[in-house]
Amino acid sequence: DIWTTADQPGNPYGVSSNNIALRIVVSTFSAGPVGISDGLGLTNASLIRRSCRDDGVLLKPSKPAVPIDATYIPNRIQSGFIWNTHSTIENVTFYHVIAFDVASPYTLSIGDLYPLKLRRGGKFVFGMWGYPGCGNGSRASQCVHLFDETHSAKIVTGPMDGKEHRFIVYSISPLFSNGWALLGETEKVVAVSPQRFTSVEESGSGLKV
Repeated sequence: DIWTTADQPGNPYGVSSNNIALRIVVSTFSAGPVGISDGLGLTNASLIRRSCRDDGVLLKPSKPAVPIDATYIPNRIQSGFIWNTHSTIENVTFYHVIAFDVASPYTLSIGDLYPLKLRRGGKFVFGMWGYPGCGNGSRASQCVHLFDETHSAKIVTGPMDGKEHRFIVYSISPLFSNGWALLGETEKVVAVSPQRFTSVEESGSGLKV
């Protein structure tokens, strides 16, 4: 169970919580149940909505998040943690990455993703949670970056600040042959979840979902 606000007056532990947003992200990425244990009237509803549909169904990935393989190779990740998971919609795979306390830049490549369901020559687009700078009429380059066999992404969050972990969530979506990509619900922790989308396919000059 998690709190969605730091201060819970009257709680029997006599403490406040920290890393509130990170707790929501990690709980959602676990692909398991997420329990809210705030006191009455203390729930941050807007934060909870980032992890679920309006009817309360959790928008989770297809599998629980796990550390990328580079975690187990000496000196590859100098500090912090990088986890990845994915959502598979029919035969199309979308990836989700969370990095926290990564003080030294790590170059994330296509080979870090698991499972790697990439056709030779296939391409993805890579963006941060919420897609800063992205809006109606924005250029694609303001929203996402190309991610493929020759284009990587630099991951750095900064070190832990006191008791607060610094983290970033990334979404990686396949680029269809017609030049379109489904970014999903950009404000959600898992922007493309099987609990929201049941199919995605090319349709002329767009996508059908």
